[in-house]
Amino acid sequence: HSATFFIGEMCEMFVLDKIKTALAALLSAMLLWKPAIVSFFPGFIYTTDLTSVTLVDACIGASTQTVFVFCLVEVLVSCVLLKSYVLPSVFGNVMWTSYDDLKRQKMVGFFVKIGVRVAVAVQVLFLITPWVSIQNGLFGDFNMKEAYSNLIYGGKVNTCADFGMTLGGAVALRAWTFARDDMMAVMVWELAFIPSLPLDAWLHHLFVIFGVTIGSDPRLLGARAEIQPYVDAISFFLVLGAAFAALVEGAVLMYHFRAPMAAIQARWMLV
Repeated sequence: HSATFFIGEMCEMFVLDKIKTALAALLSAMLLWKPAIVSFFPGFIYTTDLTSVTLVDACIGASTQTVFVFCLVEVLVSCVLLKSYVLPSVFGNVMWTSYDDLKRQKMVGFFVKIGVRVAVAVQVLFLITPWVSIQNGLFGDFNMKEAYSNLIYGGKVNTCADFGMTLGGAVALRAWTFARDDMMAVMVWELAFIPSLPLDAWLHHLFVIFGVTIGSDPRLLGARAEIQPYVDAISFFLVLGAAFAALVEGAVLMYHFRAPMAAIQARWMLV
């Protein structure tokens, strides 16, 4: 009877551990994909009434600072869930504990970055890309810097409806704001989480962070509103390139995941 009871207890603990891991993985994925989810489902969190939100705030109803903070917190919480509950189960406790601290940090980093980059790529391809053109740049008809200039120099508050925006345009502009802030958040987080990254990674991340921030902030260079759509178009390609880096990181992750099977690892090195 004691042996049966012990086996039953072990099975129960095993099942509970798997449930806990699955819930942590689900919550982590939802947090990393939250910006994309709210973009694809207008009205879920952000209003569909375009007369109640301003173009200066990207039709969100909150400042981009708030959006960035939420993105950063979502990345931080996902990191804790992945590191503490999910990845030890994915890699196996034996392999996971055999890694040194730096390698465990990098594995967590790959999972977080791939999750964010894929979510950003989906938003960019399906929601934002239709609004890019050679003639008008990105969101040429909905110029946030122009709206900011109207607010500061003319005392006029432009709602998204005032610029003739449709809900589809507002969704795309929100997605652009979420995507770029999410990408910057994950890069800021990675530099803090793995400060021993090589110099080229630091330079790349800082270039993208500063380039997208300076180029997209409607409060900077507000007097040059006419060039804003073209600056945004450059930022668009920076974000798009950063999003597709998920392909490279996925191959590197699979290389580590398939250890010590050298033949399979070699194939992933060639991807």
